[in-house]
Amino acid sequence: MKETFKTVWHLAKPELKMSWSTYIGLLLFYSLYTLFFVKVFDGLSESKIAVFDLLFLLLFVFGPTWFKPKGAQYQKIGENSWGSPGVVMNLHLPVSKKVIVWKTIFIYFLGSFPFQLYMLVMWYF
Repeated sequence: MKETFKTVWHLAKPELKMSWSTYIGLLLFYSLYTLFFVKVFDGLSESKIAVFDLLFLLLFVFGPTWFKPKGAQYQKIGENSWGSPGVVMNLHLPVSKKVIVWKTIFIYFLGSFPFQLYMLVMWYF
């Protein structure tokens, strides 16, 4: 298992180096989004409007993918197939597909969890 995580880290490094500036954009986005919700939708949260919950969930699901660099975004690869160029390139390496899946989850986690935690801390404290 330790070797798997070493391999995941090694495969994730180039994409993380490419996307370090997007983390600054994510921090600003989550800050402004939270301030927007606190100021504008403060009265709506008590009235139980489902739009508030929907927008909040959309941020958690799609927020990290909106700020991916151009080279890491999903692109049309074939006639009917879409995928990330990094994943397609990693498929040609002599590593298991499980490691490639772990790398994708790891990059998504690094692009989402710290910023979502920051947003929730700003929201509730």
